[in-house]
Amino acid sequence: MGLVLKLIFGSIAIGSLVGLILPFIIKLFSLDKLFELWELLLTLLIIITILVLFIRFLTHYLSRIIDIKPLIDFNFKQFKFLIIPGILTCIIPMGGGLFGGTGNEPIWLLLVLGIVGSLFWSLPLILWILISSLFKRIK
Repeated sequence: MGLVLKLIFGSIAIGSLVGLILPFIIKLFSLDKLFELWELLLTLLIIITILVLFIRFLTHYLSRIIDIKPLIDFNFKQFKFLIIPGILTCIIPMGGGLFGGTGNEPIWLLLVLGIVGSLFWSLPLILWILISSLFKRIK
């Protein structure tokens, strides 16, 4: 159960990071009122790099900095799968909210979209861990 809570925390952190960073990167690249394909690909590359660095920070340095390693011991092998929900959250629902919206959406709405999207895309991983831990208890 502790691993599931860690994954939920990680998913919320990834979703909030995507919800805060992605709109600013898109606005930065579309200052000329055009958002071309190469800018979209560069945006996705920047987001993927930020997600990898954030998960690396979360797993390797956070528990050392705040000295709560017995309570929150994040393992990179488990958390590297949170990069996938982060990338999928960039596409759906963040892509729909940013490209299909009016352009005047408040930042809290994009933050909520990022968190909900990341939690949704993390459900298969959370269910997989719950079911595998259930089968380990049965044996």
